[in-house]
Amino acid sequence: MSSLIKFRVWNKKEYKFIDWRLSLADGEYNLNDIFELYPEYIIQQFTGLTDKDGKEIYEGDFIFVDELIWEVEFRLGCFMIIPIEDRNGYYGYLHEYSKDCLVVGNKFESKVNNALSNP
Repeated sequence: MSSLIKFRVWNKKEYKFIDWRLSLADGEYNLNDIFELYPEYIIQQFTGLTDKDGKEIYEGDFIFVDELIWEVEFRLGCFMIIPIEDRNGYYGYLHEYSKDCLVVGNKFESKVNNALSNP
């Protein structure tokens, strides 16, 4: 029995997400091969969780919960949320917040990210 690990891929050259599928269970590629073959791609993994509206949550997404906007990152062997306004501050475990959060963007396309980068 094989399981599908879902990813989304940001193309750094074209500034957009591309439709791209990879089944690691097939053994055709490993992630190191992908990074070498396609250095312009940034691969983000699906967390296996959805927000309160049923939208899939990927690493790199921004979520709104507890009156703050957080970025989803893979740290310490699990998916964590880090407040985008204080990267050195408190962090939490995504699975504890996913049913109460809303995905509001991602670090590549988000107006939130642009506003923080260009005050």
